[in-house]
Amino acid sequence: MGEQVQSPGQAALTARLGALEDKALRGGRRSRAAAIRIANERAAPTGIRALATSTVSDWFHGRTPPDDFERLWALVEVLEEWAGAPDRTTPQGNARWLARRQLWAELWQQAQPHHDEKKDEPVAPQHRSMAHLLDFSGYLEQKRRNFSGRQWLFASVRSWVLESAERALLITGDPGVGKSAFMAELVRRTPQDELLGFHFCTAEDRGTLDPAAFVTRLSAMIADRLPAYAELLNLPQHHHLLRADAVARDPGHALDQGIIALLRQLAATVKRLILLDGLDEALSVGETRDSILTLLASRLDRFPEWIKIVMTARPNPQVLVRLGEFRVVRIDAQQTENLSDVRELVANQLSAPQWRARLEAAGMSAEDAQQRLTTDGRGNFLYVTMVLKSIELGRYGLSDLGDLPPGLAGIYQLFFERLFTCDGSYEPVRGLLEVMVAARSPLPTGILQATSGLEKSTACPRL
Repeated sequence: MGEQVQSPGQAALTARLGALEDKALRGGRRSRAAAIRIANERAAPTGIRALATSTVSDWFHGRTPPDDFERLWALVEVLEEWAGAPDRTTPQGNARWLARRQLWAELWQQAQPHHDEKKDEPVAPQHRSMAHLLDFSGYLEQKRRNFSGRQWLFASVRSWVLESAERALLITGDPGVGKSAFMAELVRRTPQDELLGFHFCTAEDRGTLDPAAFVTRLSAMIADRLPAYAELLNLPQHHHLLRADAVARDPGHALDQGIIALLRQLAATVKRLILLDGLDEALSVGETRDSILTLLASRLDRFPEWIKIVMTARPNPQVLVRLGEFRVVRIDAQQTENLSDVRELVANQLSAPQWRARLEAAGMSAEDAQQRLTTDGRGNFLYVTMVLKSIELGRYGLSDLGDLPPGLAGIYQLFFERLFTCDGSYEPVRGLLEVMVAARSPLPTGILQATSGLEKSTACPRL
């Protein structure tokens, strides 16, 4: 039998994988099997399909290219770390990580069979270009960090899923009360055979607010977790429903016909969950076009009864008008359960050895610090987290707790005044921020400099 001929793109990917593995496993203390195990452990909460040893072996020997970029990246990420990748906790390191991910994405795309060679084959959503998908793994990890409490809310959601006939549940709360952290942890805790899909709307990532990207990603997740849906989508009469051009042209129709209508053809014996966070953020795309919120609001009742949709949003009037007919659970910052959760978070943080040393140096008990933070924070998780972080960084001391302003707005004002000690010191930053806020998406340095009216020597160091 002749040797299988690789395409140039597949050969390039195979060579790059081999070189990375050689560097990562140098010294013999680590193995490919260990890398696969770690990759699968990290990917499990995000719903990425587990890697098999035989599949990875096929990638490294060039027998078949990876069919899913996120599966490839889960493994590459581990190998890159072992090979000495930059520290992504710094802005510069994180930028270099994103550049590496983009490089691997391009290698993966070039290794895929050409479109004209597969034009008559069905296009399953999980095989679509990664440009249409969104990776929330880093975001989920960040939001889950130091998570504690919320047992009452988990119980409330579980009870609703099992007992209610309603299609959707809306959880609301003010900024900083911990909605996204709860949803990130709910993604992790929900059994994989129950979690059908999830999506997080974040204002800092415009791609997460795009209705077409949302529909495409949701269909991909459902197809990956529900084979019967993938089979329906791959029928010839359904090929057109979720093609990129069709979704971009009319995401509402794509959601109706490519997701909801096909799901209604299926029977299910267990409830399945779709988790959607930050729907109020989706309103920032403007009212001139559909947002994810407006896309969903009129269609939630069309989903089959075995699908339960849990959503979060700030108590924005536009959100409540559109979703007010569904069950609403409000997280009140001052309610007993929430204050108890904040105290638990603070107690867990202060129990760490480095905090015990700080408490001793300040002559303060953990209980006293816990009480002050809980009181001044007014039940706001973000306030408590920001103050603790500032103390860790040496900007404030535990002895300052009694002097810090209460509430999130007060602490933001204090941080601002610390950075800008007089009106004049803020002016250069104001020019940059005004342009960035108006743009709502990244701008090249040259354009940002020109539109802000700042000299290059003034603008560039602040980017």
